[in-house]
Amino acid sequence: MFDTLTVRGFAATKPDLRNLPDGTPVASFRLASTPRRFDTESNSWVDVGPTNWYTVTCFRRLAANAASSLKVGDAVLVMGRLRLRPWTTKEGQERLTVEIDATALGPDLALGTATYKRSGTGSDSSRGEGSDASQHSDDWGDGSRSVDPMTGEILDDGNDEHDGRDGSGSDAGGSSEDAHSWEGDPQELLAGAGQGSIS
Repeated sequence: MFDTLTVRGFAATKPDLRNLPDGTPVASFRLASTPRRFDTESNSWVDVGPTNWYTVTCFRRLAANAASSLKVGDAVLVMGRLRLRPWTTKEGQERLTVEIDATALGPDLALGTATYKRSGTGSDSSRGEGSDASQHSDDWGDGSRSVDPMTGEILDDGNDEHDGRDGSGSDAGGSSEDAHSWEGDPQELLAGAGQGSIS
């Protein structure tokens, strides 16, 4: 059994992408995570503990996507399996490296915005071939729409193609006043928005 955790932090290095002998892509980067709290007196965030350092390792499609998406300083959320790896320095000192084998990785939207681009699906992209996120695009990653940070609602970009929830330009559920009260099948809502289906 593995210990699973979620860590919020900042990418301290750019992911280093390489291939294992069997061709499987693997990427690793350093993650810095410092506990913080909001200080109402100074009206700013303050550190309340030491910075914890992790080595994050990603495999297959996640590795390729991380390598093409992350930059130093990006605020990220990492979920994965915790591993503690002891090692000895040349001087004989015992050290411990805390590693996370990532199963999921994404931007911390509490600290910024992101544009999503779907990567390729299939055996080639799972091996890192042609899976560069910049080579793939879908309707949600074209940058022409924005999201209301308070409600999560996708805001109209003035293009009639995206006006309604059924994808036809007509409002499939009623007036704009009830945009937050969809009572239909979630599959229809996602299919109408160009998202496919939930499985």
